[in-house]
Amino acid sequence: MPTWRKLHTKVALSLDVDAMPDDFTRLLWLLLPIGLDREGRGLDHPAWVKAVTMPLRHDVPPEQIAAALDWFAEHGLIERYEAAGHRCFWVPSFKKYQGSTIRAPESELPPPPASGPAPGQESAA
Repeated sequence: MPTWRKLHTKVALSLDVDAMPDDFTRLLWLLLPIGLDREGRGLDHPAWVKAVTMPLRHDVPPEQIAAALDWFAEHGLIERYEAAGHRCFWVPSFKKYQGSTIRAPESELPPPPASGPAPGQESAA
């Protein structure tokens, strides 16, 4: 788990964040980067997401996390995939807002199937 992540000021004016169905979904979106690896990848499993974003909350059921992840996927904020027998997801905008994550350990999760440049390999243009 990273020591820190960036929170861009644009989040306050984000139409995507504003359109989220409730404050729980917004909070999870803001906390999600702290649990993702340096490529913006994570396990697509509610228990894992809860463990890395809000481990001390006993009042958050897996169904609430799953509903938020579904909303993120339906609105293109995360992309789900399966690789090496794991259900995973990644945040396509992760590198744009987190910048260099070169100091973080390399990802242990497999990358999403190729469909253009690999995540994190986009051109700097």
